[in-house]
Amino acid sequence: MTGKKPSRPGELGAGKLAAPAWRHEAASAETEALFRKVSLRLLPLLGLCYLAAYVDRVNVGFAKLQMVQELGLSDLAHGFGAGIFFLGYFLFEVPSNLILHRVGARIWLARIMVTWAIISASSALLAPIHGWFGAVASTYAFYAIRFLLGAAEAGFFPGVLLYLTYWFPASRRAHAISLFIVAQPVAFVLGAPLSGLILETCKGLAGLSAWQWMYLLEALPAILLGIVLLLRLDNDVEQARWLSGGERALLIRALAEDQQESVRSDMASLAGDGGIWRLALAYFLLVLGAYGINFWLPSIVKMAGIASERVVGLLTACPYAVGVAVMLFVTRRTRKAGQARAGSAAMCGLAGVGLAISAFCSSLMPLMMIGMCVGVTGYLTGNALFWRLPSERIEGRALAAGLAAVNAVGNLGGFAGPYLVGMLVGRSSNPTIALLALAGSLIAAGAVLATGRPSFTGAE
Repeated sequence: MTGKKPSRPGELGAGKLAAPAWRHEAASAETEALFRKVSLRLLPLLGLCYLAAYVDRVNVGFAKLQMVQELGLSDLAHGFGAGIFFLGYFLFEVPSNLILHRVGARIWLARIMVTWAIISASSALLAPIHGWFGAVASTYAFYAIRFLLGAAEAGFFPGVLLYLTYWFPASRRAHAISLFIVAQPVAFVLGAPLSGLILETCKGLAGLSAWQWMYLLEALPAILLGIVLLLRLDNDVEQARWLSGGERALLIRALAEDQQESVRSDMASLAGDGGIWRLALAYFLLVLGAYGINFWLPSIVKMAGIASERVVGLLTACPYAVGVAVMLFVTRRTRKAGQARAGSAAMCGLAGVGLAISAFCSSLMPLMMIGMCVGVTGYLTGNALFWRLPSERIEGRALAAGLAAVNAVGNLGGFAGPYLVGMLVGRSSNPTIALLALAGSLIAAGAVLATGRPSFTGAE
């Protein structure tokens, strides 16, 4: 006798009785409640931080409505200054993420926020520099501040992506990431009208230009949130005293099972990983199109004949409001890796089509705004799905470097996009050609993702 019980109907495998359905449902409900608790604890705070980061990053597009005239900047110089942010970002992103992995997210993310807030606020100094030393000095000071802002902010976005892998398994990560990066369009939904309001109402207040007040006021939230991060953020699950012992054990088990399905990758293998570089190329093309829109949309709306900065702000917010709703709907229903890759590719292509519509209808405000809504919705959703891909196949220190490398190389598109738009608009004083160039970049991003292999790490 082996002591093995005979197989019966309803058993799963030899000698293993199937758990009653109510147990599976209870376990599922417990797991759902746990991840809902984790999401409510982490994502609103991190989302607010990213909102502050994005406002400080892209308010240069609104400052352009007044600043370029006061400082004597050309469209090309403004586009170069807006984009040079990403050169600083590129150089310091991977080292920053490795430091975060070593010292912990709480201290490092708080440090990043306070540093970039101080540098962003220093943009207000461009006016006195222009008055003391002239247009050339203020132009180079503008370049320097934007470069330093990128260096200071480097590591925040990929750092949060890495941090989320400490709390969410791959099947839940795309939706968690989408809830985090919803702050990006919300930054426009809230920040665009706010920037427009400041530009209209703070002219000459206390002897400062309205664009100076915009930089000063919009830097304050980042300092305050940096302090909140220092007080409330936990580095990992083990430190989370707001979880019960059972909840911590369940979460650690879910993450451990997820890691067993990952392909472990060491640091040395990343440089020769063709899949990682394909993702970086796709992200470069996506970001080129996205930031070309983000930095120049207020100016494009104004070129369409809108005089009031306040109305420009409200119209700029509309495509991002639409994008938020669609992004959350799509990412919530996309759990599988193949769906994430195909969905990201399709949405990038849709974004390109939307921008092409805007380009050909640039003189018809309603049609241009419809095209822009489609374009912004496509790239926001494509971006949210994209960040599911790297973390499914690598982990640990290699994941820290891999996420940062893809984001750093890809974000060079953040330099190329605004510079390209500035050059094309400066030559023609018409956004049509610039919008078509951005549309082509987004369609190319979708093509790169669509033609890549589903399994990329260690397989190419």
